[in-house]
Amino acid sequence: MTKGVWGVDISKSSIKCVRMEKSESSIVVTDIVTINYQPSEAGIEEQIKDVIAQFRSENKLRGDKIACSLPSHSTFNRLIKLPPIEDAKIPEIVKYEAQSQIPFPIDEVMWDYQIVDRQYQPNEEKEVILFAIKRDVVEQLLDNIKQGGLFVDVVQFAPVALCNFLFREGQTGELCVVVDIGADNTDLIIIEGNKFWIRNIPITGNDITKAIQKEFNVSFEEAEQLKIKVAQSSQGSKIFNTIQPVLKDLIGELHRSIGWYKSVSRQTKLEKIILLGNGSKTINFQRYIPQSLGLTLFNISKLNSIEVGEKVNMEKLQEQIPALGVAFGLALQGLNETKNKVNLLPPLYLKEKELKKKQPFLVATVAVIYLLALMFYMNLGNEIEVLDKGLKAATVVENDYKGNKKAYDDASFMDDVLKPLNNLASIAVEKDIMLRVMNILNPRLPDNSSKELKDEDKLWVLDWTLDETDKVPSPGQKIFSRNRVLNVTIDCAIAKRATSEEGRNFVIKKIVEPVANEFKLKEKEGYEAKDEGDISELIPKDFQSHKGGKEGERKFTRFKVTFTISMLTDVTGT
Repeated sequence: MTKGVWGVDISKSSIKCVRMEKSESSIVVTDIVTINYQPSEAGIEEQIKDVIAQFRSENKLRGDKIACSLPSHSTFNRLIKLPPIEDAKIPEIVKYEAQSQIPFPIDEVMWDYQIVDRQYQPNEEKEVILFAIKRDVVEQLLDNIKQGGLFVDVVQFAPVALCNFLFREGQTGELCVVVDIGADNTDLIIIEGNKFWIRNIPITGNDITKAIQKEFNVSFEEAEQLKIKVAQSSQGSKIFNTIQPVLKDLIGELHRSIGWYKSVSRQTKLEKIILLGNGSKTINFQRYIPQSLGLTLFNISKLNSIEVGEKVNMEKLQEQIPALGVAFGLALQGLNETKNKVNLLPPLYLKEKELKKKQPFLVATVAVIYLLALMFYMNLGNEIEVLDKGLKAATVVENDYKGNKKAYDDASFMDDVLKPLNNLASIAVEKDIMLRVMNILNPRLPDNSSKELKDEDKLWVLDWTLDETDKVPSPGQKIFSRNRVLNVTIDCAIAKRATSEEGRNFVIKKIVEPVANEFKLKEKEGYEAKDEGDISELIPKDFQSHKGGKEGERKFTRFKVTFTISMLTDVTGT
């Protein structure tokens, strides 16, 4: 039987699965499975185990590979440029860059990279996209899937899998904006040729559903139906007014993120947008989002390069294509038919999977030896020592297997432990400081999506950067941080105040004071909060007056907050 690949897109409310097979001349979709579920008291981890077990029991998976997704809100990605070097040296340089760029201890993350595939000029810098995720997030997901009865072959970020699908279908062109609105996750992807930029947006389909549920006092399921079928509802106008504030916040986030991309990219002429995900089916989203962003909508309603098998319901497929992009991309990567081949499976998991494949052969070896011994016994009657030798041989094989497996696991574990330690010293201080800053600020930043929060109480963090005054020492070099400082710069915005001083005081209270108190910083020497002037409105004009306000009334002021933190720790511990 032809082996296929299942692309399994896992979220907090559903799994979407696509099975594909590859022949000499084509790639074919042979099956589509969607299983929805609602939050329960058992928790999301137990739900994933149960739904994977259900998927496994209802479908024939023997021999098929499994590729699953990771949500973007748990991930880190960054485009970096490497100096003109030989290809053989790229892995070493990227590893060094990863230690500097990833804002977590390198031994706590799974990371990989992809070289942007394009034509480079002589002596031109090479572009590389760096990806990372906390190791425990990957291991927890894989453990849940394994307890459901499956072993995974590929782990990929959901937005990267979506890009792989769009690249394969030739749907993006040279420059394109993609917005994937899921129930519990929204991704903005800006595609420029063969490279892409990803940002997670904190407004999701469930936010819209919950607004309807609260306003009309209905169940979550009923609110979902109203969200999609609002045009046929007798209370259509009221329902749309209910979701309009959420829609306004979503467009504001998209507008701000696209504006930031334009400010750092040479390519500023964005004209096309693709809306995907079940959330994009919400009434008026297909019109309001492109119109508000000044972009032309491009719909994906059919497959261009992928054939459809006879058993697949074509009508069901066309209806679900906008929500199946990630699953399509995962299955394509499992067939080795994608540009981006990043795979974030932990090494120990891969070794465990290989051992599991070999177990049947080892057991069979033991069984054969035992049967041979038994045959000798049957044929030679009283020659008991032959059977005894056969049993001893079987025991030796079994014990060797157990001993080798334990040694293999121990060696693998030590290998995973020792490798990160070799380079941990060179980055420990910087990462510790950044984590402390993030831990201080995260619980203190306002929840901008809250309806109860007034505009003057909101604060938007637009970006942050790190910069050391001294060069990063080479790996293995003893690090003395007596003359080293880390500059942490936070770019933020607030609603415009009557005076600049009033706005500055608000920023100092929300961001500066907690960090300054933690690191005992003094003004001017240790920190600075600078008014960078007024910036464009974060909320498009089409939605500024829905509550009666005047157009153009809401303005924002940008502040640059800089912390200069001394790195006085000798991270080698000597």
